[in-house]
Amino acid sequence: AIQEEVTTIVDKEKEAKLLIDLGIRNLRLFCKQRKIVGYSTAYKRGRIKGLAEFLLSRGYFHSDIAIALK
Repeated sequence: AIQEEVTTIVDKEKEAKLLIDLGIRNLRLFCKQRKIVGYSTAYKRGRIKGLAEFLLSRGYFHSDIAIALK
C-alpha cells in the first residue's frame, strides 16, 4: 500500500497574526503547559511577534493552541 503525504502550505504572516490575536498571556500559558524550551528568550527578543514566530518555527499553529487552551 502506498501512503500519500499531504503537504500543507501555511501563510506564515496570516498564521502569526492569528497567534498574536490570541494574546501574550495565552501564548505564554500554552508554552508553560507544554514545557516548550526557549519561549521566554524568544519573547524577550521580539515580544509577542517574536514569540509567535518562534511557535510557528516549532510547528505550533493557531488551531493547535486555541484547542489546547479551551
